[in-house]
Amino acid sequence: MKKILFGFLALSLILSITSCKKDKDPEVEPEYDAAYDGLEVYLSGYIQPENASMRATIWKNGKPSFPADPNHPSWAYDVQVQGSDIYAVGYVWRENETNNQQTGRVPILWKNGKRQDIEKSGDVEPRKLYISPKGTIYMIGYDFDKDNEQTIWKNSQRINMENRGSDLGFREMIEINGSLYVTGSTRIGAYVYATTWKDGKVQQISSMKSTGDFIGFHGSDIYTFINNTHDNDSKDRAFRVLKNNSLLYKLPLSAEDIENIEHTIGYMEGENIYVAAQFSYYPLKEPKTIKIWKNGKVLRELKGGDYTLNSFVVKDDADYIVCLDYKDNNYIPKLFRAGQELPIDFDAGKTNRIEGIYVK
Repeated sequence: MKKILFGFLALSLILSITSCKKDKDPEVEPEYDAAYDGLEVYLSGYIQPENASMRATIWKNGKPSFPADPNHPSWAYDVQVQGSDIYAVGYVWRENETNNQQTGRVPILWKNGKRQDIEKSGDVEPRKLYISPKGTIYMIGYDFDKDNEQTIWKNSQRINMENRGSDLGFREMIEINGSLYVTGSTRIGAYVYATTWKDGKVQQISSMKSTGDFIGFHGSDIYTFINNTHDNDSKDRAFRVLKNNSLLYKLPLSAEDIENIEHTIGYMEGENIYVAAQFSYYPLKEPKTIKIWKNGKVLRELKGGDYTLNSFVVKDDADYIVCLDYKDNNYIPKLFRAGQELPIDFDAGKTNRIEGIYVK
């Protein structure tokens, strides 16, 4: 009898272990694509299935996740990673509880998928995110209740930015030695001029009609990029890289480039300086072309589609471009690494957008 009982208990134990193993060791999904092997790439935007609202989306190595309620339209504009924490900024549409009418955008900071309202009222939209090495969270966005006025938040509190013109435009920000530097433009009269702020105070306004964009810093030197294609004097139309607000070099533009420039982004990794620019040559060439310069020389050109440049970063000397390709009356997000397209899963979305990128 004891032998039979022991045998029964042993069999039960084996079955129990087998059952637990099945429950605790589910089949591990493979990586989305071998193209991401060794990479950690984060994207932000939205996915919108047919006959449904757009939904804020964060992708890791091409796989989507959804931090927002599917019943309210939402959009994640930018994404950053610090340690094991994933941050994103965007908005969720606010609805009036009485009539379910959309009444404005609620500015949102998501941390690991959990929602934090930046402001409780108004119609506000954060679009750029920067997290300092010490964890200070900065954002650039728009206040649509104030004629689309741009604003900057520091840890969810608005900060004042000195204005010496009629309108301010903020492009990029970075914290250096505890000070916040912001680049963009100031509208004075009918034109805009590249401007740099330090801790909210104007540090320099360019004498040329232009817009400014950060590249970064190396050691104690600060580098900025100026897109000067606004001046009627073609001899002075160029992309300029500044070191400590003094000209380092120009990226000259051809007459054709000058007539077809649409958008530019500067970036810096280590001592290397990169500039990405979008040109629309239609109908002379492909509808749109994206060019990348490294240290003043053309690195590559991206052709073959109707591309709109959204974001540009460099990691380990590999350039990453996020753009929209316009086909069949619809925009299709694309991600390129060193000129090679990386796959993205849109989870049956009919209309999709990607704006932000972070490469860890």
